[in-house]
Amino acid sequence: MDNGYCLFTSPGDAVWSVLNPVGGGEQDIPIGSLYQGGSWDHDRDASTPAVMAVFKNTEKALVWNRTALSTLAGEVLCLAMHPRDENTLFAGGWVASNPGRYARMMAFFKSTDAGSTWTDISPASSYGLVQAVWIDPDSPGHILLGSHTGVWSSTDGGMSWASPSAGFSVLELADDRRASGRVFAGTEAGVYFTSDGGKHWTALDSGFPEAIMQCMDMDTVNRVLYAGTYNCGIVRLVLETRVEDDFTPGAGISGFALHPNHPNPFNSATQITYTSGRTGKVRLTVHDVKGRLIKILVNTHEGPGEKTVFWHGEGENGMRLPSGIYLLRLTTDEGFLTRKAVLAQ
Repeated sequence: MDNGYCLFTSPGDAVWSVLNPVGGGEQDIPIGSLYQGGSWDHDRDASTPAVMAVFKNTEKALVWNRTALSTLAGEVLCLAMHPRDENTLFAGGWVASNPGRYARMMAFFKSTDAGSTWTDISPASSYGLVQAVWIDPDSPGHILLGSHTGVWSSTDGGMSWASPSAGFSVLELADDRRASGRVFAGTEAGVYFTSDGGKHWTALDSGFPEAIMQCMDMDTVNRVLYAGTYNCGIVRLVLETRVEDDFTPGAGISGFALHPNHPNPFNSATQITYTSGRTGKVRLTVHDVKGRLIKILVNTHEGPGEKTVFWHGEGENGMRLPSGIYLLRLTTDEGFLTRKAVLAQ
């Protein structure tokens, strides 16, 4: 564990364990192919500091447009795109406390014109770094910022911020898209998770190596959480999964069930039948294979019993979607279920 990389896994019981050692050294990950964040010597003067900047890829990487976010020294450390509007972007990092000084202040900016102009929506007078950002795909006004002091949260799109409820240095944030409100935080001391949108955090460190985590991502289809660590390689945690591919007629009719949609594959429309065992909140949604929300079919309070809805292969904006595999997700107080639906144009 002290030198080189190790690979850890879990059999599905929320425990990390060793698989095999692999060689290696330091790693980092790209922010994206269309936008990059970093620093820019915007005035080409070696005596002045580089500033926070976002670089936009145009003409297939032949041209990069550069936009400075501030006139103070700084650096962009993370980027995010609004889940329902590709022209709305967010950039987090740090800026100097004032000209000529390098006390680092948390910085968080928003653009609504695809990166051409930026507005500062940072938490007020907060020293440190914004190292990770998460935007709720179902409620984009809910934003979490990972910093060296913990996770800051906003429920109004960054207009106001609540200070961290737990103090740990957050390097990455990853979304468990099949459980609303559940987010994982990669820190310098392991992984934490929240099930209430960031109000409370719990350590998820059984078997996790004593290593600083560098990057993290979620495989939403296979329910596997991956983390890249410094000097201990890649680790993974297999979460519980309930993706149903087979169905026995009559099974689960009186309880909680998401039955196979019919027809499947489908072209014009598919029928989706689900059963809830008790009165409560019911949410039926469509997602792409990366877990991104495509369409909300049901979002209401219902009594127990069997219900049927139809999906016509359109997104939330009413536009027809391309052919491919989509995930139907049923979430109630009883849990969640997921099935695959194939749209064939």
